[in-house]
Amino acid sequence: MLANCTRNASQRRMLGSHIGCCLPRSTTLRYGLLAAVIPISSSVSSRHVAAMAAGQKAVLVPIGTGTEEMEAVITIDVLRRAGAAVTVASVEDSLDVTCSRGVKILADQLIADAAGQQYDLIACPGGMPGAERLRDSSTLSQLLRQQQAAGKLYAAICAT
Repeated sequence: MLANCTRNASQRRMLGSHIGCCLPRSTTLRYGLLAAVIPISSSVSSRHVAAMAAGQKAVLVPIGTGTEEMEAVITIDVLRRAGAAVTVASVEDSLDVTCSRGVKILADQLIADAAGQQYDLIACPGGMPGAERLRDSSTLSQLLRQQQAAGKLYAAICAT
């Protein structure tokens, strides 16, 4: 799998074999409950539209006050490195979200704006009270029910 990687052996050990530059053109990423097949290839609503035209996978990562920042940011980062068009949507009334350890994340859009779009994957990070904020979002609940009914991927990490 790593035969054509340009990184040396110590860099691969340090970074791990899951880093996008070391993956074949199409691969499966597995992080806990998060699993998605992502073709390697890389712009919020316009990013979503461009992704669909380019054959990229569209991913929604909803966040709320108290979301575990590592679970959100690492998910977003790994999927973007793999070529997915990731939209970060706030379930709050604002795009500014304060995470569980005080880190502030600026979402791409509000969850209401994400509701009219289709996603290949919805990945929900955990954290408290972030998981409760996601649970209490009727818009997100509806998106997840639609995702399940369509047989599409959805994921929950840790407390979610």
